Parts: sequence; structure tokens; C-alpha cells
Amino acid sequence: MKQVVAALSLSAMILLCSLKTFDHSLVGHWVSHDGAPGSEILVDFNNDGTFKVTVNGETENEGNYKFSNDIFYMYDKRCGIEKAGQYKVNFYTEDSVSFKLIRDSCTERIQEIDSGTIVRLKK
Repeated sequence: MKQVVAALSLSAMILLCSLKTFDHSLVGHWVSHDGAPGSEILVDFNNDGTFKVTVNGETENEGNYKFSNDIFYMYDKRCGIEKAGQYKVNFYTEDSVSFKLIRDSCTERIQEIDSGTIVRLKK
């Protein structure tokens, strides 16, 4: 009986140690494949809370963001820097996320962000 308990305890410890956890962070360089076929959409999230979106090398949008507890707040030039869009971020992995609308008064931003996915670019 003691051997069974010891074996189960050891198995549980191995399983718990094998589960990889990661801190959720948007900081870095990302790519979106949600745009028009053949377009290159890059998103850069910086440590200072700023972001920039480029499409085929041209700046399309930029502004500020906040990210806390998997909630993303976006303040951008296109929709007005004072109007925040609020989205739930779902991390599939540490390098792959999607956005789901919580609330936003800017229709154009909703169309671009809601249900969108981005993948972190590896260096």
C-alpha cells in the first residue's frame, strides 16, 4: 500500500513539474494573418505601453495600451486617444493570442481587433 501511495505521489509531482506555465506579456513583435491576402501586418507592443501597427511597411495605427489580467485596453490615434477599446486576450500559447470584444465605442477598431489573432515573431 505504501508503494502505491509513493508511486502516485511521484507521478503527481512529475505531472505538475511537466506543465509549463508562462507570464502573459504582449511586449514584442507580432504578425497578424487576418488581413488581405498577401499583406504583411506587423504589430509592435513596447515596454513603455505604446504600440504601432504597420501594413506592408507603412504605419497604419499607433497609440497606447494597457494590459492587466488578460484584459487589453487600446487607446489609438484612429479612434481617438481618449477612447479606450477593451478586449479579453486569450493566450493559446505564450506566442499566440486572440482578442475578444468586451466593450468599445469605435466600430472601425472593433472590426479590426475583435476575434483577431496574432503570433509572436521569433528572432
